[in-house]
Amino acid sequence: MLSLFHALARLLVPTSADVPYSDEQYLSEALDLHDLETRMRQLDRGRREVAALGPYGIALR
Repeated sequence: MLSLFHALARLLVPTSADVPYSDEQYLSEALDLHDLETRMRQLDRGRREVAALGPYGIALR
C-alpha cells in the first residue's frame, strides 16, 4: 500500500519540465532593446504575454 502512495506522489510532484522557464531565460529571448524593456515591464507587473508583436508580425512565445 505504501508503494502505491509513493507511485502516486511521483506522478503529482512537478518536474523541471513542468515548471515555467525562468525570468532570465524569458528576458534573454528578447529580439531587441525595445522587446527587452517591454518584457522587463511585464515581469514587474507580474504577467507575461503569450504572443507578442515582433518585427515580422506575431511571434508566439
